[in-house]
Amino acid sequence: MVALWQRAGLTRPWKAPYLDLHRALDGATSTVLGVIENDASPPAP
Repeated sequence: MVALWQRAGLTRPWKAPYLDLHRALDGATSTVLGVIENDASPPAP
């Protein structure tokens, strides 16, 4: 997910993208959407 954000130019040097992702995954009011195509395994963090 973070690699996608980085390729899309959505990360910023002053923010830690992995922490943002973990906060979103742990947050009761947050949603993280993702897609895995062609039965591919997700990349290792």
